[in-house]
Amino acid sequence: MVFVVLALLSAGAVACGSGTSRLSAEEFAEQANIACDETNDAIMAINLVDATDPDASAGGLERIAEIQQELRDRLAGLRPPSDAQAVHDEWIEQIDIALDESTRLADAVRSGDVATQTDANQVGGAAAERAEASATQLGASECVVESEAVPSGG
Repeated sequence: MVFVVLALLSAGAVACGSGTSRLSAEEFAEQANIACDETNDAIMAINLVDATDPDASAGGLERIAEIQQELRDRLAGLRPPSDAQAVHDEWIEQIDIALDESTRLADAVRSGDVATQTDANQVGGAAAERAEASATQLGASECVVESEAVPSGG
């Protein structure tokens, strides 16, 4: 069985633009891209250890989810142009769904529940695709990443 690491996006230490003024489309995309690029690097540095060890695999997935949560919070703090606010809101909503499914996936890996792993992958993967569509609309190309398949211990 293969499960997908929901490598949605990436995070980094950038100014979030969370002040009262909105960012221009270019500024928004630049800040989102920096955050996502740095997050991608942080996720790639995680050693998922022995994929035959459910606890170790679940721990790696949980660390990825923590990094993605940090990114989500940074992205949510960015103030897009007013005409992009609805797309930004949809982006964050889909990231939230994918993060919830990442947690469910880690729990399922730890318990060996293959059916839940499959369902979490499907639901989370669909949310990740919708999030990537929003990121593309917002010019955040570094926030569109391919999911990485990792073998499970099941």
